[in-house]
Amino acid sequence: MKTKHWTIVVLALLTAMMSVAPASAKPVTVKGKVTAKEDGSVIIGCSVLIKGTRNGTLTDADGKYAISANTGDTLVFSYIGCITQEKTVKSAKLNVVLQESPEALKESMVTGYTVGESVEDVSSEEIRIMYVPVR
Repeated sequence: MKTKHWTIVVLALLTAMMSVAPASAKPVTVKGKVTAKEDGSVIIGCSVLIKGTRNGTLTDADGKYAISANTGDTLVFSYIGCITQEKTVKSAKLNVVLQESPEALKESMVTGYTVGESVEDVSSEEIRIMYVPVR
């Protein structure tokens, strides 16, 4: 009699555990916005990938994205010059703020090829002065 009682208890526990496992991996369309920590501007073209897969998307002109994932999946947000972030999917809304990387590009070299015209060197300071952030 005791053996039968324990068998029923074990089967009940296994059934309960199996019914909870699929609930933790519900598919959801995750939507959000990616912005820069420094000035709050939107980040256009930020890569959003589901870790361990080839599924991903890019942020649009408003910094927004939408991707189909399961709760518990890890989304990887990466953009040139920013620190890559990993966030776990817990709900359908996930906004991310990316911070500039300390190893961000300090200088860029622009090379121009022309025929019959002069080519000029431009320093990073001159580019910084000419830079106008897009909002």
